[in-house]
Amino acid sequence: MKVKLEAADRFERDHKLRLPFRFGVITVTEGTQAILRVRIALEDGRSSEGVAAEALGAKWFEKSPTFTDAQNLDQLRQALQIAIEHYQA
Repeated sequence: MKVKLEAADRFERDHKLRLPFRFGVITVTEGTQAILRVRIALEDGRSSEGVAAEALGAKWFEKSPTFTDAQNLDQLRQALQIAIEHYQA
């Protein structure tokens, strides 16, 4: 059964961690969370909505310390947008 992505809405929110977290070459104390709300439709006419959220972790793709956190977050945002566009095509 095929699933069609009818809509995808992206949101972000800032958050602070209760405890520092060592992540590769950095220590994380705060961050940005990506939130995605989607609506799908099935071939038989049924549809549903869902929400997912995940932290956008700096240094997830590019481990080099020469990239800023802002550049790393932009890479993750671009990856999310590419995935949305792929599934809406």
